[in-house]
Amino acid sequence: MRLLLVLLLFGFAGGAGAMEMAGVAFAETVSVGGEDALLKGAGLRRILHFKAYLIGLYLPHRDGSLDEVLADRGAKRLRIVAMRELEAERISNTIDAGLHRNLSDAKFQAIAGRVELLRRAIHATARARSGAEILLDWLPGGGSGVTRLTVDGVVRGSDIPGEDFYHALIKVWPGPNVNDPPLRDILLGRGGR
Repeated sequence: MRLLLVLLLFGFAGGAGAMEMAGVAFAETVSVGGEDALLKGAGLRRILHFKAYLIGLYLPHRDGSLDEVLADRGAKRLRIVAMRELEAERISNTIDAGLHRNLSDAKFQAIAGRVELLRRAIHATARARSGAEILLDWLPGGGSGVTRLTVDGVVRGSDIPGEDFYHALIKVWPGPNVNDPPLRDILLGRGGR
């Protein structure tokens, strides 16, 4: 029922193409580190009864399961647009909780230092105003590739190395253990966009 309500409220359409939700456009194709990435899905995340943020997942190819998404070596993007002011603590806690839900203790410990780098970069921003755009990009070029955080067009913190880190990060929203399964399905292109 909740998924149907979201689909009706925001006019999700299946298949490829640009879309708009709550006045925010999600382009069909974006450039991530000089590579094209395609919109796989986008949806609304609510916290309690409040509209917290919109999120879109961009990938080198639209088709595929989460495992296929992670195996694809091309550029990727998670685009988050705040629908209300979001405190840095809430953002970093959301990421921490999602990582702990989707990773074993050993896998979390392997990336813990890099999680702390991301946390510091988020906290340096203090808060994201309503309408702020947060990008979490996977840039595969050179070496092992890096994760880059950008807030309103400004890179925050240093690039974080390692594909394993981005794989863990991406699971926070479309991973197997999430708080919002209908949003996960939308991001993965199942059940509308």
